[in-house]
Amino acid sequence: MSEWQGFYSTAQVSRLARVPLRTLYDWKARKIIKPSVVMKDKDDHLVLDGYSYADLTIIKILRALRQDQIDLSSAGIANLPIYYPWILKKVKKVILEMGDIRYSASC
Repeated sequence: MSEWQGFYSTAQVSRLARVPLRTLYDWKARKIIKPSVVMKDKDDHLVLDGYSYADLTIIKILRALRQDQIDLSSAGIANLPIYYPWILKKVKKVILEMGDIRYSASC
């Protein structure tokens, strides 16, 4: 990893995002979202896989979408800084509130 992106186990993501473990495993099997960070031993064997901070944010947004707390347009806006961090240089501030989630980013 070129920069720190966080590491959350499936159990941690389940607790932090308030999404059942079964749902996370189902999303992984259906290739909706899966752990993007891996820990390997010196022989390059997988020891543990986990989720990044960006993954956790996306999972929270997916939960909010499923519970009708936000609409698809708002979810897209919330994901812009994750995938296009340069966008924060074009705007002064991005604020998105969705239920118990408050996302705020400033440049």
